[in-house]
Amino acid sequence: MKTLTLYIKYFGLLGIILSMYSCKKDGNPNNLPDIDKSKYEGTVDGYRSSDEVAPDNLVAYWDFEGSLNEKISGFAPVTTQGNSFVDAGLRGKALSLNAGFLYFNKQFEVFKTDNFKSFTVSTWVQILNNGSKRTMIFQLARPGIFNGNL
Repeated sequence: MKTLTLYIKYFGLLGIILSMYSCKKDGNPNNLPDIDKSKYEGTVDGYRSSDEVAPDNLVAYWDFEGSLNEKISGFAPVTTQGNSFVDAGLRGKALSLNAGFLYFNKQFEVFKTDNFKSFTVSTWVQILNNGSKRTMIFQLARPGIFNGNL
């Protein structure tokens, strides 16, 4: 009889332990508010295009939606090589460079001010050469000097 009572106690204790660990978690331990998923569908971290990132501080922008021109000033590159547009961009068209480049020889007015000491460069790039060759994404140089400081 003692053995049966002991088994009942152990099974009862085991049942309590299992019921504590078998509770379904809700996946929201901090009780954060629900979000509207439709606001984020088709976005990259909530952004639908790169010009939505810090738009108040945007001083130059290239979207490459069928044009090589910088969008704010309208300035076009003076020299290009190995460039084309493809429809397979993350958002619409994309610029494809095959051993190519775009060269803008203009010093943008916004970069000439003494107040402009700090800036951010943001780009969405997909590199397809898998490290087989060197890839330069961006270069900022002084007038008359091809290889710049940045």
